[in-house]
Amino acid sequence: MPIIENHIAACLNKHNPTRAKWGGEVIHRFTLNDGEDDVVRASDFLKAYPGLGGCMSYDLCIKKNGIIQQALPTNRHGWHAKGWSKTRLGIAVFGDFRTEQPTDAQWESLVWLLAQLSVMKNAIRFAAHDQLTNASNDPDKKCPGYNLNMNLLHDYVKLGIKEIGQSTLIKSGFTLEV
Repeated sequence: MPIIENHIAACLNKHNPTRAKWGGEVIHRFTLNDGEDDVVRASDFLKAYPGLGGCMSYDLCIKKNGIIQQALPTNRHGWHAKGWSKTRLGIAVFGDFRTEQPTDAQWESLVWLLAQLSVMKNAIRFAAHDQLTNASNDPDKKCPGYNLNMNLLHDYVKLGIKEIGQSTLIKSGFTLEV
């Protein structure tokens, strides 16, 4: 089971609106200029980014070492996918998967997390950012990128669901507020 770090206190602010319902997840890539993979640094960067409303965009981030960092409770949201942020959790995987592969640890954590969330919601409802209709102003976004293979991810999550049975996500430190 991956390590989950709670960084809600450092990332959440009054600009993160309330989420009425949570109906799935959107997978993103995210990189900081120096290559660091830390949700608090990402939050500080995104809060200052024009057009994002002064708030953290992603609910969860996965570091290269596989640690899952929770930035927002599930009842609040940031602006991570145009038209979809209010009802979908934003999961950012640190790296640029247009040019690099996710680490084994990232892949394992992402599969585990999505399997857990799918069991909790009793449905598999995740998609890549660029798979969602009108989710970006950039038609060539390629997010999260070809190297984070969504078809393979769906297959692995289905296998993960069979293995876990009932969700252990709550026991791991994930803050579920809906």
